[in-house]
Amino acid sequence: MRRLLCCLLLCLFPLIAQAADAPRPKIGLVLSGGAARGLAHIGVLKALEEQGIKIDAIAGTSMGAVVGGLYASGYKIDELEKLALNIDWQQALSDAPPREDVPFRRKQDDRDFLVKQKLSFRDDGSLGLPLGVIQGQNLALLLESLLAHASDTRDFDKLPIPFRAVATDIASGEKVVFRKGHLPQVIRASMSIPAVFAPVELDGRLLVDGGMTDNIPLDVAREMGVDIAIVVDIGTPLRNRKQLTTVVDVLNQSITLMTRRNSEEQLAALHKDDVLIQPSLASFGVTDFGRAQEMIDAGYRATKILEARLARLKPVQPLDADLTAARTPSQRTPIITAIKVENDSKVGDDVIRYYIRQNVGEPLDIGRLQTDMGTLYGLDYFEQVQYRVVHKGQNHTLVITARGKRSGTDYLRVGLNLSDDMRGDSAFNLGASYRVNGINRLGAEWLTRHRSAINRNSTASSINRWTSVHATSSRPTLRLKRRTSSQSWTTTR
Repeated sequence: MRRLLCCLLLCLFPLIAQAADAPRPKIGLVLSGGAARGLAHIGVLKALEEQGIKIDAIAGTSMGAVVGGLYASGYKIDELEKLALNIDWQQALSDAPPREDVPFRRKQDDRDFLVKQKLSFRDDGSLGLPLGVIQGQNLALLLESLLAHASDTRDFDKLPIPFRAVATDIASGEKVVFRKGHLPQVIRASMSIPAVFAPVELDGRLLVDGGMTDNIPLDVAREMGVDIAIVVDIGTPLRNRKQLTTVVDVLNQSITLMTRRNSEEQLAALHKDDVLIQPSLASFGVTDFGRAQEMIDAGYRATKILEARLARLKPVQPLDADLTAARTPSQRTPIITAIKVENDSKVGDDVIRYYIRQNVGEPLDIGRLQTDMGTLYGLDYFEQVQYRVVHKGQNHTLVITARGKRSGTDYLRVGLNLSDDMRGDSAFNLGASYRVNGINRLGAEWLTRHRSAINRNSTASSINRWTSVHATSSRPTLRLKRRTSSQSWTTTR
């Protein structure tokens, strides 16, 4: 019996040695799109890290590109979780800067016209309509601030974890896979939901959400050379007939139909060794950012359930401490050595530079720069005002990019105000203004206002009209105002 055991051990020894010498399989993580539901990806990553599973490559679409890009660039799980819980998502997913950052002249407009909506016109007088309800100004600034340490890494294979993001060319319908580029801009393009976010113009293409062509980019991960894929599907389920009650429901269902079709094609290509994680998210909507912790927990639970199956992916040797340290983000506040302005708007570069308070030779002050971006955007001259830091050796150049509004910078606003003292005396005010921006490169504008106030107990209405001219330059603002009712001029600084 003892001889038999010895013979078996001698026969099995070469096989055991061969298995020990076999290279560890390359593991890829595939993160799908799903708007707010994509926060569940953070819980998945948390559970994978707890099990000691090393991710060798990440491919993401839409919100999967956001979470995957941050993780691939060096963010740790606790940092991602803190971001998801603390970001003001309502502010991030709008274009309006905080009111304290809005220029005084725009605050005057809001005071006189409580209706925020306005019509824009191009220089030829035609009505200008935007390409999306949200231009993505605040979202782009947020991504830029979060990825300042990696924004100049053009080759995504050189990130701490190789990364790919997927977008869609809205003109041709082609899938666009980003292997290199400006990481914040690439992620912004991947999550541009059509009609909701304005498309991103990049390399001559007009790009929208990657979910339109590849919401679960398993094929992209395969092209990165992975042996085993961990696929996270957080796609939105289809609504039934009774749930389709509004035009918004129908629009969302149409988008879901397109994304589910290409998602099913990818899921059908799973190999037997791949792992599919589908968090229970039926009760969460695509805008439920306020329920971030619940969705993170859902992703965590779905991954822990598969712990036994994932155990075989755990490396025999513990992760090298040097590899873990490599994922720690580098310094996120470089010393700025130069400032450059890229501008195609109606105002001159000096006007833009005047509002930027960042000094050369000082560390990048992201908080103050975000405020300056909001003030510039609030001037209503720009479709977007963004920044990036270009690193070249010891030089760090802050580049300010100002894109003029394609929908026009001349605005018509109308307003109505009603009042009643509950004692039989009521009044209403009608108002309108037309503002022509960009009279010169200094940012001068022509503003015409008209108001009519009618009191129910008065025999005649009082009418007040005035025209004012504002000039903006790199010096303090000079404003001249002429009121036709009093024929007087006032000058203020």
